[in-house]
Amino acid sequence: MLVFLFLFSSLQPTDGISEVPTFEIIIYPSGIKKLEDSLYDRIAKLEKNFTEVGSVALPDVSSSNYKLRNMQLTELGLDRPEVQVIPDTGLRIRQSVSKCTVKADWEIKVLFFSHKGELVISTSFTVDVIGGVEYTEKGGLAISDKSCSVTFHTFDINLHNLLFSTAAKLMKEKITTTVEEMVCEDVGKSFRDVSIMDHIPFAKGGKFESRPSIIFKADRIEFSVRLTTDSNINPMPVLDNAEKRMICMTVSKKFIGNTLSETEMTEDTIIKTVKKSLPILKDGDIDLKEIGDFFVLCANY
Repeated sequence: MLVFLFLFSSLQPTDGISEVPTFEIIIYPSGIKKLEDSLYDRIAKLEKNFTEVGSVALPDVSSSNYKLRNMQLTELGLDRPEVQVIPDTGLRIRQSVSKCTVKADWEIKVLFFSHKGELVISTSFTVDVIGGVEYTEKGGLAISDKSCSVTFHTFDINLHNLLFSTAAKLMKEKITTTVEEMVCEDVGKSFRDVSIMDHIPFAKGGKFESRPSIIFKADRIEFSVRLTTDSNINPMPVLDNAEKRMICMTVSKKFIGNTLSETEMTEDTIIKTVKKSLPILKDGDIDLKEIGDFFVLCANY
C-alpha cells in the first residue's frame, strides 16, 4: 500500500540517549499533515482514474444457495484520508468511502428451481488501519499491521425482487465479511512488501552498533540509528519556527559515506539523495547546514 510507503519512509529519533545517533529524523505535526495531503492527492488521482474508466470488475461471490456474477464497481466516492499518531503504537489511517455502487447478476436456488436477476448494491464504509513496526531477523525494521477493520455505515442491496428479502440479508453478511477480508489482506501484503530501511537516506550498506529505533509520540515520530562510530556532539538545531517544520534530520558524514563518496558529498547531491528516499519532500525546499562532522537538514511545510 503506497499509503504506508509514504508514511514510514520518513521516520524519527529517540530522546535522552547517552550516545548521539549517527542518523536521526524527526517528523513534526506539520509533517504528518503533509503526509496526509500527499495521500489525499493520491486518492484524488485514483478517483479521477476510476471516473475515466467508468467501472471495475470485482470477484464473484457465492455460497451453497446463491451466486453473484459479473460484479462491476460503477460508482466510487473517496473522502480525504485521516492520519493520526497513536503514542507507543504507530500510525492510524482512516479512509472513508462515501459512495460505492456495485451491479451484478444473481442466481438463487430454491429446492430444484433456479431464479435469476440483477442487483444493485449501494454502500458507504470506512477502512481503519493501524500500522506499527517490528524488527526483522536481520535486525532491520519492517511495517506491521497491528489492526485493520472495515465499518459499514450504510448497506442496501436491491434484488428487484421482494420474494428474496431473506436471501438479500444472507448476501449482505457474506459481502461485508468478504470486503473486510480482502481489504485487510491487501493491507497486510502491502506492509510485508515494504522495507523501512530501504527508504532511509544513506542507510544502504551501513553497519549498525544497535538496532534502529522508532518511537511514536503524541506530537511527533522519532527514528534513530547508529553506525559503528561515536560522536560527542548533537547538532540537532533548536527550532525557531517549529510549527512550520515538517521534517528535520541529523546525518553524520560517515553515515552519508554509505552512499556517497567524499567528492560527491556536496549540498546539491545530498539534498537530491534525501528527496529520492523521501518522496514527500521531492517538491519542497530543504535547508542544509554543515556542523562539524554532521549535516543538518530541515524541510518546512
